[in-house]
Amino acid sequence: MKILKITLIGIIASLLFNSTAFAGSGEWRFMHNDHDTLVIGEIIAIEGEEIVIRAADFIVSTGSIPPIREQLRPEIARVFDYHGWLSEFDAGDYIIAALNHIEDDMFAPAWGIYRVSSLDYRTLTVETLDPMTSAMLTDFVNSGGRYNDFAGAPTWLVRRYNGEEILIWQSDEVDIINLTENFEPEAANGRSWSFMSDGIWIAIAVVGLIIAATLGVIAYKKSKRNR
Repeated sequence: MKILKITLIGIIASLLFNSTAFAGSGEWRFMHNDHDTLVIGEIIAIEGEEIVIRAADFIVSTGSIPPIREQLRPEIARVFDYHGWLSEFDAGDYIIAALNHIEDDMFAPAWGIYRVSSLDYRTLTVETLDPMTSAMLTDFVNSGGRYNDFAGAPTWLVRRYNGEEILIWQSDEVDIINLTENFEPEAANGRSWSFMSDGIWIAIAVVGLIIAATLGVIAYKKSKRNR
């Protein structure tokens, strides 16, 4: 019974509070100022194990992980490749990079360096291997750091802002959200819907199934003892 209770709590929590960027994850820290600068710029040179970035703009999130760190705005950032992340980049690439300051114009990668489609934060696209992560980071950057709270599942992503959840991305795969009444996938972009209400009904259904299965097991054991 103890294992059952733990499993039940885990299922309910995962359904109600599923979050794409978990607090403490690299993406969450990327979007909450846990670095010394979040710079958008162009790689103007590659010198051995260093890349040289000429800054075009900076993103400062409206949410910060304590303690709040001062956000720097260097014109030039020389980034040493401590983690082997930089070999895929070339001179001329546009990038967004979360960096920690070492000294002078020297920086180290913090929570990610990604290619971007342009240097205009309002319209650029962040390129990652995962489409949902790309959608999340692009939405964050396009907002200038204002949108920094997201939740989702493998096939959909919502932005949480001012008490609303807005669906901003979904895959072509079938998702339980698409089965909700009056939900139109083709009109989903920018539509507000209730993430919590869907999660509650799913949780209720799961709880009902688990309770029914548990009562069946108990009844079977009692009938077995009475024989």
